[in-house]
Amino acid sequence: MNLREISPWRLFNNDVFLILIAKAIIKTWAKYLLILALPIILMITLNEISRAIITESPHVFNGQTAINSRLSLKEKCMWTCHYNTDFCKANHVRIDSGWFPKTDKAYFGIIHLLDATTAYNFMNVFMFLFLIPLVMWWIFVKSLRIQSEIKRLKKAAND
Repeated sequence: MNLREISPWRLFNNDVFLILIAKAIIKTWAKYLLILALPIILMITLNEISRAIITESPHVFNGQTAINSRLSLKEKCMWTCHYNTDFCKANHVRIDSGWFPKTDKAYFGIIHLLDATTAYNFMNVFMFLFLIPLVMWWIFVKSLRIQSEIKRLKKAAND
């Protein structure tokens, strides 16, 4: 049977049509989910690799063992920087110090926001590993869809 002989109603009732639509949707969303998962997988991989490389003794924070130590090292950012931001600014930060009045508002605002919750560790992971990457992913996927629509409209205009 030729495709031109198939009526539109018959095509919609056909399982092949539904399977093709499902495949297209799965392919698209698989690409989008891969875009979301790859940076997280890369970050976890790099953390685990760095855990094996670090020679300093790890810092224990609220019963959890961290990757970095609490030693005060001038050549390397450690947990000291979490507790003493001025030490970090003096030894590790590479931006112009004129930006500090602006960046400090955001930095300390986030720290105070996390401190205001009763679950600092959970909120830190939730915000920086889940919420912010999810929002960035949503914006990126939206951008890809808009770019695809622009290409489609340009192609339609040129035809």
